[in-house]
Amino acid sequence: MLDEVYANYYVAHMANKNEYRIIENPKVPADLFAVGMRKGDKTLRQKINAGLKKLQKNGKLEQLNEKWFGRKSNYLGK
Repeated sequence: MLDEVYANYYVAHMANKNEYRIIENPKVPADLFAVGMRKGDKTLRQKINAGLKKLQKNGKLEQLNEKWFGRKSNYLGK
């Protein structure tokens, strides 16, 4: 069992892609990714959030998501 993002990435890099099948289970809840850091490190959090927002605003986030995960997504979550 793998997260959909990792499964798609893994299969995309296999020599015999057609020999693999991804089965989605709608009963498994969707999950978001996060960046972990110390709770009190407000400066680092502000810098990471500002960087992610900049990538989202200039379209680079969408380009990176498509390059690495095969999906055009400019979503950062809430």
